[in-house]
Amino acid sequence: DGTADAVLDLIVSSGTTDAATIVVETGWDGGALVSDSTSDVATKSATAHTLAVTIAAADIPAGASRVTIALTPPTHATNAIQLHGARLKYKRKLLTA
Repeated sequence: DGTADAVLDLIVSSGTTDAATIVVETGWDGGALVSDSTSDVATKSATAHTLAVTIAAADIPAGASRVTIALTPPTHATNAIQLHGARLKYKRKLLTA
């Protein structure tokens, strides 16, 4: 449903010194990549936790059926960022007969 934002949940950990900051780019149906980012500055934890990245509905073309996701972490001097999992949440379009 192209009227609602999508949310990409990233389950990450890093450490207590460097936050897990990640640039997220999405491209729908082979289109150009659009950039969003997220950071766990408030958390900074070696324990796995979830970062939520909102993908604006305006960035999702009507009728999109597939997505390409590119994740780019920055260079960290102390703690490596670990990605444990990812989940894309979106509003489904109601199909009518």
